[in-house]
Amino acid sequence: MAMLGASSAIKLLIPMLAASAINAVQLSGSGSIAHAGWMILGIVGVQAAVWMLHGPGRVMERVVGMRVRANAADAIYSKLIALPLGWHEQHHSGEVQHRTQQATGALYEFTQNQFIYLQNAVNLVGPLVALSLISLTAGGVALAGYIVLAVIILRFDRAIMKLQVTENAAERRYVAGLLDLLGNVSTVLSLRVGAASRALLGNRLFAIFAPLRRNIVLTEAKWCAVDLLGVALCWSLVAIYAWQAHRGSSAGGAPLLIGSVGGAGGVAQASSIILLDEPTSALDQVTEGRVFQRLREQLPETTLIASVHRLSVLDQFDKVVLMAEGGIVDCGTAEELQGRQSLFRDLLRESENQGPAVENAAQTV
Repeated sequence: MAMLGASSAIKLLIPMLAASAINAVQLSGSGSIAHAGWMILGIVGVQAAVWMLHGPGRVMERVVGMRVRANAADAIYSKLIALPLGWHEQHHSGEVQHRTQQATGALYEFTQNQFIYLQNAVNLVGPLVALSLISLTAGGVALAGYIVLAVIILRFDRAIMKLQVTENAAERRYVAGLLDLLGNVSTVLSLRVGAASRALLGNRLFAIFAPLRRNIVLTEAKWCAVDLLGVALCWSLVAIYAWQAHRGSSAGGAPLLIGSVGGAGGVAQASSIILLDEPTSALDQVTEGRVFQRLREQLPETTLIASVHRLSVLDQFDKVVLMAEGGIVDCGTAEELQGRQSLFRDLLRESENQGPAVENAAQTV
C-alpha cells in the first residue's frame, strides 16, 4: 500500500515538470532549451521511479488478493459444511454456489485493485492542494464542488445497490434452475419437457433483465450528471481565476500583454499596458502605418510600449525614450529630441540614408 501510494504521489511531479519546461520555452525561447531538456529528463526519471514502486507494489497486491480469495473461499466452505442438513435442504445448492462465487470473486477484485482507490485519492487531494495554494477561493469552490459530486454519486449508488440486490437474487434463481435441468437432463429428455424447461429458464432470465434495465438507466443518468457537473465545475474555476486576475488588474496590478503584431488584425484584447517588441519589422511602411492606426482605434485607453529600429514610426507615439549603452539619454517627443540631441539627429540621418536596416535602437512610449 505504501509503495502504491508513494508512486501515485510522485507521479504528480510530471505535470509540474512539463509545465516548467513549456513555460521556460515560451518566456525565453531558444535560450531555455537546456532547462527544458533537463525538465524532460526529469519527467522520464520520475516515470521510471513511479514504475520502480508501482510494479512491485502491484505484484504484491495481486498476490495478496489471491491469498485473500483462497482464505475466504476456505472459510465459507468450512461454515457451509458445518451447517445442519436441514439448512441445506432449504437452500438450493446452485444458489449457494453462485453466492459463494460472487462473494469470493468480489473480495478478490476489491483486494487486488486497492491501487485504484489510492491513485484516485492522491489525484483528488494533490490538485486541490495545488489549486488552494494558487487561489484559496478557487480551492474552496473546487472542494465544495467535489462534495456535491460525491453526494450525488452516493444518492445514485444507493438506488443502484438496491436494484443490484434484486438482480443478484434473480441471477441465483436462474443459475439454480439451469443447474437442476442440466443435472437431470436425462429426465428432461425422457419426459419431453425441453420446451417447458426453456420457457422456465427464459422467464427467470427476463426476471434478471427487469432490474438490470433500470440499473442501466440509473447508471447512465449518474455519469451524465457527474460529467455535466464536472464540466460546470471546471469552467467555473477558470471563470473564478479570470475574475480574480481581472480584479487584480483593476486594483493596479495590470497584466501585461507581450507580443508582436503580425498583420492588420492587430491586438484584439484590451489591456492597460501592452509591450511590443519590433511589432511591425516584417511589414512595409504603408501596412505599418495602418497597423498602428488600427491599434490606436481599438485600444484608445491603452498604453503601448514598443522597441523599434525603424525610426519612421516614431511619429506614431506620444513620447520617445532615447537609449544608448543601456541607459536613458533623453525623453520627449520626436521633434523635441531632434532639436536637443545630436545623437538622435544622427540616428534619423542614418535611417534616411540606409532605410530600415539601422543597427541603433530607440525605445518608444
